[in-house]
Amino acid sequence: MKYLDICQEIKKVSNNLLSPLIVAIFEQSVFAKEEVSGVKLWLQILSRYFIILGESDKSIDQLIKKYYSNDKELNESIILKSGADYEQNILKSFKLMYSNDVDMEERSYLEMVTSSPISKLKKYIYSRIPTADIDIVGLLVRLRYIVEDESTSLDSMQELINLCMSKFGNYLIQKLDDLEENEISLRNLNLLRSKYWISNLIDKSTISSLSSSSSSMTNSTAKKLYITGLFNEVFLSIDDTISSHVDYIDKAEPFANYVKSILEDLKALDYVSENVQSLLGNCLWKIDDSTLLNCLTLKNCPILINKAIKLCLKNSISISYEEFKLFLGVISSENYDDISSLVVNNNVQFKVSSELCLNLAQVIFKDLENEFYSLSVLSQMIHKIKNKDDGDSTFVKLIEFLNEISIKNSDFLLNNDIGFKFLNEIVNLQISKCL
Repeated sequence: MKYLDICQEIKKVSNNLLSPLIVAIFEQSVFAKEEVSGVKLWLQILSRYFIILGESDKSIDQLIKKYYSNDKELNESIILKSGADYEQNILKSFKLMYSNDVDMEERSYLEMVTSSPISKLKKYIYSRIPTADIDIVGLLVRLRYIVEDESTSLDSMQELINLCMSKFGNYLIQKLDDLEENEISLRNLNLLRSKYWISNLIDKSTISSLSSSSSSMTNSTAKKLYITGLFNEVFLSIDDTISSHVDYIDKAEPFANYVKSILEDLKALDYVSENVQSLLGNCLWKIDDSTLLNCLTLKNCPILINKAIKLCLKNSISISYEEFKLFLGVISSENYDDISSLVVNNNVQFKVSSELCLNLAQVIFKDLENEFYSLSVLSQMIHKIKNKDDGDSTFVKLIEFLNEISIKNSDFLLNNDIGFKFLNEIVNLQISKCL
């Protein structure tokens, strides 16, 4: 009960649970004789492993203050508050524990990837293959500290990051292949769960740090943007295999849920950088149709909107009239062809009638300069009704209105391709109806 009481005491300060095992280890360690070498170094490395396995670094920080409050060196060496701190700690412990490269190469993959300094890490990772889930957990944790380290740039770390992600992706592929032949062991970790990798990706705070056009990008932010793109590529590349193991990995929904949460965060921002928009646009492949259509409401994200429109077209998403109005609300020189294609390809799940054409034409010509690109959509709608005889009572009104506005705006309409095609559709419509 004593250790449980201490856990509760620490939780009140850190707001995180702590294993009674590590409490017991720390309490007993203070009784080690001073001449016993390596106890503090052992505590440092053991604490590092506990953090990798999921223990709260804040809770361990409180534990150290409780038992080693006067030991400045131990306080500074264990707690991994940032990537730079981690790398400095690694340098110190590596010199004390490992005599040469051969010594490290004989250690486990987990020990190698979490205990090697950056200067040697690329060489070790390149020559070793992860063989267990815990190896990948260690790899992802080390990757997080590399990303968080503000003292290293993306350019200097890009090759190492690529190598780490290659090991992660290849391991996942091999693991999924193994599932084809073997039953899933309860001891296996589902490495697609977000808790193993989400701390490496961009989050609300990352995006907020780029909340104005003049915001400068930190080293950590640049690395997070880059590595988020790599995780997206990994999950996309194994998506077909994932789908055949629904019970085990839930069709990679953790990544889709991550993307949805980030998209939700964008709603509160007045400005979203082009880098973030382009990145998230590439991550839309797994989200549901409803979330994809909601992207059209992000008026501060034109690049993301255009990518969402292309995906709607590619996936042949069915669109209601209310949803169609969302598309018209974001039409621009960059996407009017794609939005027009929604009508051509029968993505719209509503009747294209003379009344709808008339309503849209009235909106467009009320503010032709700002609504100009919607003419392309109107042309396609007119094209769809020209061969229909649906007895629409507003058809004559539509013809009269189109004739009136085409004469009034003829000079403007004849001087550009969109306007010319629009006039051509009016002529074809009247011919088809013998008017």
